[in-house]
Amino acid sequence: MANLPLLFNKEPGRSAPEKRGAPAKRNDFMPVRIRLKRVGARNTPVFRVVVADGRSPRDGKFIEEIGTYLPGQKDNNFKLNLERADYWVSQGAQPSDTVASFIRKARRAAAAAK
Repeated sequence: MANLPLLFNKEPGRSAPEKRGAPAKRNDFMPVRIRLKRVGARNTPVFRVVVADGRSPRDGKFIEEIGTYLPGQKDNNFKLNLERADYWVSQGAQPSDTVASFIRKARRAAAAAK
């Protein structure tokens, strides 16, 4: 059995042999995401801006709520705690495209208010 090539020399518990010297690929890191969670009724959407694990479903559990978004309003349709959003981004959280645009708009509004 020792003379068999590496292809046939499987260790127990492995599904396929690995090449020697190649690092094992592990994908157990799931980023924290800043995204929208829908809470409104049918035909009247209301969203909350939440910090959630990337594996949790859209309307599932979340870590922290940092804002709201009311798409039915014309002006000033979102509120965002920019301090908490910046904290989570500094910790490695990845905002969705929509939330990233909210963060940019909130930064511009904060700079204009000064």
